[in-house]
Amino acid sequence: MLLRQWKGADAVYTIRNLEMVSKLASFDMPVMGHAGLIPRKSTWIGGLRAFGRTAEEAMELYRQFKRLEDAGAWAVEVEVVPTEVLAAINMKTKLVTTSIGAGSGGM
Repeated sequence: MLLRQWKGADAVYTIRNLEMVSKLASFDMPVMGHAGLIPRKSTWIGGLRAFGRTAEEAMELYRQFKRLEDAGAWAVEVEVVPTEVLAAINMKTKLVTTSIGAGSGGM
């Protein structure tokens, strides 16, 4: 119903928390989440830089993808992540991925 009110909208994009993703998905709304660099939250990862350069960060990205998937998202926008990391995660998720500064690893 909400998507009909938002004329022309096919899905909802949010960088909000997993609770919001889950809530929107519970209304049968296609939801796209966000992973990697979030510029307004960049101080949390040490500034404006690629996220996923270390094994620990790459595993955290993988966990973020899985949490988004479990919350009901169908897609994820991935920002400033090493291409190889996104390609490896892409093989282990059902999420459709789009890349912003993450190279050709998205699908």
